[in-house]
Amino acid sequence: MTTQQTIILRATIPDFTWNQQRKVVYLDGEQVHRKRQEKDDETDMLLEQKGWQVLRISYHAPLTTETKKHILDEIQTFMGLC
Repeated sequence: MTTQQTIILRATIPDFTWNQQRKVVYLDGEQVHRKRQEKDDETDMLLEQKGWQVLRISYHAPLTTETKKHILDEIQTFMGLC
């Protein structure tokens, strides 16, 4: 018998991860994430409780050149590169 054993109930795979800075980015396509808001919010909360900063970027497919530039700008700002 084991007491107080940790059991992990949820996994998440961010699109981009910076381990040293404890930052993650998710690119959320509307076609997949429009019905997952509650689950995404819970994932963000759990990550933030563990010291991670989370950036979620929603987009509509297909990605235009302007949308790609906007996504890159948001990530650079989040990472403190601008």
